[in-house]
Amino acid sequence: MDPSEMLDEMASPVLVAAAGLGGIIFIASVAGIYFDARRRVAKGEALVWALGNLMAQPLGLPLYLWRAYRHPDRIPTPGTVMPWVRAATFATASTWAMTLALIPMAAILFAVAQVDGAWGSSLCVLMGIQGVTFAPLMIAWTYLFRAVVDRRPATSLGTPLSAGLAFGANLLGLLAGVALVAAAAGAMWALGAVEPRSADLQAGLLSVLALCVPLYLSAFFEEIVLRGYVQRNLYLAWGHTPAVAGSALCFGLMHAMNPGIGWTAVANIVLVGVLLSLTVIRTNNLWVATGLHFGWNLTMGPVLGLPVSGVSLDSVFRLQPTGSAGWLAGGEFGPEASPLVAAVLLVGIAIACVAVSRGSRWHEPPDVEAERPIAAPSPEPTGVGDVAGYANRLTSLPPEE
Repeated sequence: MDPSEMLDEMASPVLVAAAGLGGIIFIASVAGIYFDARRRVAKGEALVWALGNLMAQPLGLPLYLWRAYRHPDRIPTPGTVMPWVRAATFATASTWAMTLALIPMAAILFAVAQVDGAWGSSLCVLMGIQGVTFAPLMIAWTYLFRAVVDRRPATSLGTPLSAGLAFGANLLGLLAGVALVAAAAGAMWALGAVEPRSADLQAGLLSVLALCVPLYLSAFFEEIVLRGYVQRNLYLAWGHTPAVAGSALCFGLMHAMNPGIGWTAVANIVLVGVLLSLTVIRTNNLWVATGLHFGWNLTMGPVLGLPVSGVSLDSVFRLQPTGSAGWLAGGEFGPEASPLVAAVLLVGIAIACVAVSRGSRWHEPPDVEAERPIAAPSPEPTGVGDVAGYANRLTSLPPEE
């Protein structure tokens, strides 16, 4: 695909959606939610809120300044903004940031492809750059927005500062992600949808090593943005079901800019979002979901050689879709457009629902936002990396009263 065509396909629908949603969000934020005149807006809070509106909608900052000039005692301020408005503003601001980031990334993609003539290696370079530069910036932006706008500590996003918990939970999620992809790939192979082909082992191992950190950071960035910030604020506004649905739909829209995506792929990615959201509800941290997300992408792409959201990479093994039953493997977009993956995800969601029904670690009440306690950290396993101990603690939780 020509680079200019790829950029058009990726950017156009996102720009239109972000512009429209951004306008609605800003109108809602300035129309009904005003600052208490007896208090003073801290400069840092006002700056971050204004920048968020600027990113969410190109006219945001001028409208904000005009409102501040005309009614300085009624400026919308973070502490008085409803959770769903904060979540929507943050999500749209993040969408604008990701859309704008496509421009330099597309330039890099085009430049590398011109040098070596291979789109696969250029995409690998692009994913590496995105993972080690853009993802950390978005993670920092999320923490900043949470601290300044929500006035909540960073750990309340579901990232308790415990090395043992983080390692064990990530490893548990990684194993779950590998198992899901292995089940889907096994079903495809059994039904003749894919067949093994020869692969460059050295290039595949280099791809795994080069993409481990970028893929993990990218997974963590998506988890902290959607499951960490958006889902938690939607939960405070409306409860679990709308929060899961909203964050999962945002997850699907986030990937709608990928090349070659169709409705089946969007639906499957939404199902992945539901599974990840339920995982966060069950554990009250992002580590298991991040490990699952990372394991899903790493196993599907650099290990098995299947396209990840339409992107093919160098891999250790190579599973090639067959001509007759290739549609079962998702075609050019990859397994995320496969009906077999949808079946595997539905089974995973059913298991997650049963796990959530047995007891949830989500401890933030939805109706007392101003006085809600900090989300209680999960108990640390008995040892660093004690995956079995962590899993036992999860399964032994009593049901919530």
